Amino acid sequence: PDMCHTSFCSRPSGVCVDTPITCPDDGNKCTIESCDPEKGGCISVPKLCCDSNGVCCSSLCDQGTGQCMASTSGSFCPNQPTCTSDDSCSDGIKCTIDACQPNGTCSHTPRTCIARDQCTIATCDNSASSSDGCVYTPLKCQN
Repeated sequence: PDMCHTSFCSRPSGVCVDTPITCPDDGNKCTIESCDPEKGGCISVPKLCCDSNGVCCSSLCDQGTGQCMASTSGSFCPNQPTCTSDDSCSDGIKCTIDACQPNGTCSHTPRTCIARDQCTIATCDNSASSSDGCVYTPLKCQN
């Protein structure tokens, strides 16, 4: 498993099961909690707010309610999306899937590598030679 999953052996099948780490709410209504696939552990990411045109504004979240507030200044929100294609969103990290969202913002979703069979462990490693960062390691069984 990667650093954002825990693994346990399911009885009686003897199959290893990976479960995602659940990050606790930090109490800030303007952040979204998630696991950092690079370092492990939970991080809080600022909530993105968008105006009525779907163009993102960087800091219009009401701390009290967690709701996005409309900008009173046209200059606060950019007139153009920050991205127009998935290619313009590359963060250079193999273990994220980079995508341009319909509102013009980039998203970087942690990559989940799928094991080819029950005897293989799939992980993502940014330093791997594969283009997607996926590494497949044979499962070592204890005698």
